[in-house]
Amino acid sequence: MAMNDRAGTLHVIAKEVNSPKKEVSIHQCEPGMQIAETIHNAQGVVVILEKTVLNASMLMRLENLGYARIKVFAPSPEGIVSDGRYEALYQACLENVQQIFDPVTSGKPLKPEQVKMACAQVCESTSSGHDFFRQAYRSLSVSASLQIHSLNTAMLAAYLHQWMKMNENLLYLTVQAALLHDIGKTKIKRHLMDMPGTLPKKEQEEWNRHPRLGWEIVNACRDMDSRIATIVATHHERPDGNGYPMRLRGSGIDPLARIIAVVDRFDNLTSGTGRERAVSPFRAFEILEQEAHTGFHLEETLAFLSQVPGYYIGDRFFLSSGDIGEILYINPNMKSRPLVKAGGRFLDLSIERHIHIEAMV
Repeated sequence: MAMNDRAGTLHVIAKEVNSPKKEVSIHQCEPGMQIAETIHNAQGVVVILEKTVLNASMLMRLENLGYARIKVFAPSPEGIVSDGRYEALYQACLENVQQIFDPVTSGKPLKPEQVKMACAQVCESTSSGHDFFRQAYRSLSVSASLQIHSLNTAMLAAYLHQWMKMNENLLYLTVQAALLHDIGKTKIKRHLMDMPGTLPKKEQEEWNRHPRLGWEIVNACRDMDSRIATIVATHHERPDGNGYPMRLRGSGIDPLARIIAVVDRFDNLTSGTGRERAVSPFRAFEILEQEAHTGFHLEETLAFLSQVPGYYIGDRFFLSSGDIGEILYINPNMKSRPLVKAGGRFLDLSIERHIHIEAMV
């Protein structure tokens, strides 16, 4: 499978940088250096995240904001993983995920040792840095691959688990459940995965069975923690009771299932499904903002939005106006509507509400 088969593929996994930190003048910094601390502005909004690999645009941005000195990792030949290495790491993770799904798709039982192996690889990769966010979602086409979506959801779930300061001992549980959250889709009719738009009532009822089917697959495996099966069964429940299949409410939903629900939604929005086309990350942030205030998982969504938009500062995009622009600043009160520069002028998208970020360059 080609590594550029989808929009939003989380295929860049950073390697821990062991080089010492040093403080340098902004004028001594060069593209390719890796920042050694997260930089916030006076309002506490992230400007650039720790372990981001600096480019010329970011350096200019920092200088314009008045930063005279910053901390970077001392240059090291092995300090930064090449793009090819990132892709190789992601591919290795994906191959492990495929070895989970392929036997189940052909009717064989779930292999717990394979799930644990894939989980350990995801946890190791996502614990070693955040730079893959800087590299992902760029110029990739759409794929609705169930295996890719499951891997991406697991990676994002690992980050959100840590951002929310959840019990570290539960991280493996979260990642295993995220890897398996859609395993029940291997047992529903294939054409339902590809039917565009809103499904007819009968087909929607069949689709809504996949959490229950996933529970059956995981629950049948004696070597899997029973809580994983519960999370798989409830990842589409909502605090307002409008989820499925059991219409649970509030505290009746496992906290780890709520984490998975948010990142599952984000990856589906940005990668696309057989039924819906992919949208830009900022359109996805906007949808999450709207849904969080109308019955979706508010706390988990806000934690997600407190981190992820900042990774796109300095990135370029296509506007609905036809211009190509650059993201300069994330609005702390409306993360989906940043300050941008496009067409030779500055635009505050929280004011210019008729203009949207259509796609990242």
